[in-house]
Amino acid sequence: MRVVLPRQPTWNPDFQDRLNGEIERAFAKLNEFAQVPLGGTSGQVLTKSSDRDLELTWGAGGGGGGGGGGYPPQLGHAGI
Repeated sequence: MRVVLPRQPTWNPDFQDRLNGEIERAFAKLNEFAQVPLGGTSGQVLTKSSDRDLELTWGAGGGGGGGGGGYPPQLGHAGI
């Protein structure tokens, strides 16, 4: 993902280039840890593959859900 801040006329151009570089490196680092695995087909879900944070794999869907989030339904959701 490439993220570039728009140029600010009152900022030093070298500062802006360095800032954009830092932002890009930060996003690259985040992507190393939080990537969604490639693949997956209709009906599959992402599941934790270990007790380590952010280790995800595609698995078969199923197993019903919880009893709802405790929020009232909103217009446009669930056919309302």
